[in-house]
Amino acid sequence: MARAYIDAYCERTGPEIWNEPLNAVTNLAFIVSAVLLARSLRRAEPVVRADWAPWALIVLIFLIGIGSALFHTIATRSTALADVIPIALFILLATYLALRRLAGANLWISLAGM
Repeated sequence: MARAYIDAYCERTGPEIWNEPLNAVTNLAFIVSAVLLARSLRRAEPVVRADWAPWALIVLIFLIGIGSALFHTIATRSTALADVIPIALFILLATYLALRRLAGANLWISLAGM
């Protein structure tokens, strides 16, 4: 019978839900940081609160924590996607914002850079 779970990490010892306890638990840091960042952003100046970018990054940080926790507890192909897609989106958005807002690149260069 083919193995349905992914065994790609040295910590994983089997298909059971808590066979990557350290990887699973450390994802709480992403969730906690997203909550703390959102609370901090809610107290910021109105112009800062109105900006979509920090909110989008906070949502992605939260989704990284959820997706990665899912993968490190239920290691399947679908939870692997839940793990890597939010990380990839965060990297792409952060790259776009760095190019556009920090480096002053135009829209097309920023999109090409990401």
